[in-house]
Amino acid sequence: MDHHIKEYFKESSAKEASVGAYHQVIHLRQDSNMSWQEAVKLSPSLPRGWFELSKLKTEDRIEFCRDFWISRFPFHPDLAPLLTKFFSTLDDLCVFLTQKTFDSPVKPKLIYSIKGDTGFFQGDPPADDYLLSLLQSEFPGVLFPQDYLAFLSIHNGFGKLDDTGILQVQDLKNTYLAFTERLEEQDTIFLEEGVPLNPKHLYPFYESFGTRCYQCFLEDWYPEQEMGNAYYSDMTKSLSPLKSNFAAAEIQAFPTFGDWLFFYLERTA
Repeated sequence: MDHHIKEYFKESSAKEASVGAYHQVIHLRQDSNMSWQEAVKLSPSLPRGWFELSKLKTEDRIEFCRDFWISRFPFHPDLAPLLTKFFSTLDDLCVFLTQKTFDSPVKPKLIYSIKGDTGFFQGDPPADDYLLSLLQSEFPGVLFPQDYLAFLSIHNGFGKLDDTGILQVQDLKNTYLAFTERLEEQDTIFLEEGVPLNPKHLYPFYESFGTRCYQCFLEDWYPEQEMGNAYYSDMTKSLSPLKSNFAAAEIQAFPTFGDWLFFYLERTA
């Protein structure tokens, strides 16, 4: 298991202010023999599938999770090879129950440990039907990409190390409102081939920790029948170009959510 995991998910006193400090951390496979009834009583948002996953051997956990990801996404000929490649980089996949402070709820995390001590990803439980309905009600008329909605059914919140990462559904509206408010205050002008882009048509779904940099769906850009996404930096106050001679990964403008996701999964620590 990657050493960053032990450093990040460490138990510490309330006086410690280090990033990732927790009041309590339970590794379901290593630290506990609790039953499903005991586990879900302690952490009501723990998916039953995650509990059962924690009981499998390491290689079976990785294979089962890989197949689950593949089953959730819309079909694409490159999907299975790309996901197989990502899961082949893992040396462990485990379930933690985490509690930030003594009086806070105990939340489950699915941890993807990368081989070679190069970092880890952490995912929150999937969005349920209520949260997916909330997304549509808070953004009426917005047709979010199907592969993005599929990913939310795997993880409602996902990031590498201490990155903010892919935002939870319940945080999207407030992030969007604060984001567009700042753009309007800055009087930022977006141009694509001389055409102004409406800042309110940018929908942040990923945030880089502590930088106010976002990957955003762009309602005015449909390169492959669904909304593409581009990178906005609050430091440069600019959006990545949507058309360029450079590869999508270099400019961070992607025709699909899946293209961006695989770019994010391949980033090194």
